[in-house]
Amino acid sequence: MARRRATGRPGRGVVRRVWQSGAPVWFPDVTARADFRRGAAASGAGLHSAFGFPVLADGPPLGVMEFYGRAIEKPDEVLLRTVRAIGCQIGQFIQRRDAERALLESEEQFRQLANNIPQAF
Repeated sequence: MARRRATGRPGRGVVRRVWQSGAPVWFPDVTARADFRRGAAASGAGLHSAFGFPVLADGPPLGVMEFYGRAIEKPDEVLLRTVRAIGCQIGQFIQRRDAERALLESEEQFRQLANNIPQAF
């Protein structure tokens, strides 16, 4: 799985800030932020609050989950701690799945090698 890092300007949006910090981010009202690129689109859709959290394993984030809500909401620290834990669990699942795939590929290569040994002699 390719791991990416946000580059360029300092984070202004939810996803970029999460990529850069590796931590959950909460914006109470994205429509009130002049630097939020998708503020007009969010306003048009009736969306205000936004939060995002990283999918973490070892190292930089593997991905970012981003959510929007219609109400203007203050940051909920309990929710942010909870989604951080969920992001870590998702990251561990991804690592385990990748390890299982690598093991299956290795077993298949060994099986092919073992099946071809009699032909080599």
